[in-house]
Amino acid sequence: MASIRDIAKIAGVSAASVSRILNEDPTFSINEQTRIRVIEIANQLNYSVDKNKRGSRSLGDEMTIALIVRHQEEAELDDPYFRKIRGGIEKEAAKWRFRTIRAFHMRDAHKEWKELAKYGAVIMISEMTIEATKKIATINPNLILVDNYSNSEEFDCIQTDFQQKTVEVLEVLYKKGHRNIAFIGGYSSQVAENGDVHKNKEEIRAESYLKWMKLNGLQHYAKTYQG
Repeated sequence: MASIRDIAKIAGVSAASVSRILNEDPTFSINEQTRIRVIEIANQLNYSVDKNKRGSRSLGDEMTIALIVRHQEEAELDDPYFRKIRGGIEKEAAKWRFRTIRAFHMRDAHKEWKELAKYGAVIMISEMTIEATKKIATINPNLILVDNYSNSEEFDCIQTDFQQKTVEVLEVLYKKGHRNIAFIGGYSSQVAENGDVHKNKEEIRAESYLKWMKLNGLQHYAKTYQG
């Protein structure tokens, strides 16, 4: 388990400063960027103030957000898209003095489902099946879905408007005189409770492309290459 000294060494500040920052000492004055950096490092090391208090029996913290992420650390290094999303969440959480912890990876065969109940909220990055998502919401109703396109009205969801962006790209190509336009991309997928990955036949970008081609009388050129 990480200690205050570990955080201080990485952040380049004293252990006393780290302690006062993490314990939100109102009398302590320090550069805002330094404060955010210390909190970010503490989050990355999964440091918990409550768990490190002597004699503490606290099982959770309402100021901690549990992250359910798509990839394990090694795989995430090759996927800047999901890495940037997670990093952005952790950075923004630090600004508001929330702690974040990676609860589990979607593809883990064994998941500590019940542990989710002890956190203030859960953020799931990417998609699990609707059954798995509902299971999480039953354990912790403060669930936010990020980069999820299941279009379920039951949950708060943050999405990129891939449909509109696909149309915008096609409009640019059309204005430049292109007509024989093909679509190359992948399939969207969901992860089941046991970690298995299921590809979806429907993919919002490919569907937007096909619809646009038809509306513009270019359906005879339409070709999709997905893998």
